[in-house]
Amino acid sequence: MGKEWYIGDDNTKARKVKNIYIGDENGKARKVKKVYIGDEIGKARSCWSGGKKTMVCFDNSKAAYSIDLQAWIVIEGDTGKYYSYGTFGNDKFIRVSVYSTSYSSNGITWGSSDFKADVSALEFIDGKFIIYRRFMTNGNGIFLSSKDGVTWGNNDCTLQANITLNVLPKRIIKVNSTYVMIAYNSQTDSSQGIIFASTDGTTWVSKAYRAYRYCEDIAYGNGKIVVVGGTSNQYGGCVWYSSDLESWTIKDSGYTFYSVCFGNGVFVASADTGLLYSTDGITWSLALNLYNNTTIKKVIFTGEKFYCAGIWGYSYYSTDGITWTQMNGLSKDFRNGNVIYSIDGGGSQY
Repeated sequence: MGKEWYIGDDNTKARKVKNIYIGDENGKARKVKKVYIGDEIGKARSCWSGGKKTMVCFDNSKAAYSIDLQAWIVIEGDTGKYYSYGTFGNDKFIRVSVYSTSYSSNGITWGSSDFKADVSALEFIDGKFIIYRRFMTNGNGIFLSSKDGVTWGNNDCTLQANITLNVLPKRIIKVNSTYVMIAYNSQTDSSQGIIFASTDGTTWVSKAYRAYRYCEDIAYGNGKIVVVGGTSNQYGGCVWYSSDLESWTIKDSGYTFYSVCFGNGVFVASADTGLLYSTDGITWSLALNLYNNTTIKKVIFTGEKFYCAGIWGYSYYSTDGITWTQMNGLSKDFRNGNVIYSIDGGGSQY
């Protein structure tokens, strides 16, 4: 997969292109962030003009970065500030907490702003960062949006369902032209996972819900939406899947899932047992069995490889989701690794 462009100079020597500009309909040159070119078999593959390939792992106040995507370098964290949510977009990493916002253009040097929020879901979609707050009572509330991750605006939001709502959003992705939200719905009689869909990101309509089943993460691939989670009334977890957002199947599993992503033709998930893979998102096989309470909390796909990080600083990467290689550099006090990748606009929904 090409990620950097080279063109010939007047001496016929190929030189690296850091930025690419093309003309728009008004004749003005505009910077291109992603370019697709054909490979030798006629398949379009993505290349990035900026040459930025930085991965960030953070856990509360601690942070680390990787440029070679094989080993981590730990940097000084923000003492007393506990970041649980982060993403990448518009050439900027951001981490948000109830204490402040931390941001970086390179994943190494970080600044901060006074903005803070009780975050439930943080994403980068449609060229802007969005935050959905914790528990939108009775389905009515607001979400925040920002282009730079520093200045945020309020937007009205409505969740519609034929059940009582007290919602904690977990993840939001865009599937073709439809936004999909997974959430935790707390009620007096039972707690349940719930899935919403929206055409504008503002008005959401419930598509599926189930008591005692929880939604933790969501991925889309091979024409199928796959949601993974856990259960509260028995040991194990569950998988939700649909091809049209209207008809959903919920299947119990022996694995309690934490995270899922799709790439290179397979779904990859982290669970209480270790790392799993699946070609259809329904039937899962164990790829890496982790012992000694080494739980992987987050797994992402960068466009080339899968990466993950978890408790005690364990981190791995894989090309096919089956064979994994351990990364080095994270200390054992990285207990819940959150991974962000600079290329894919968020790290978990390539």
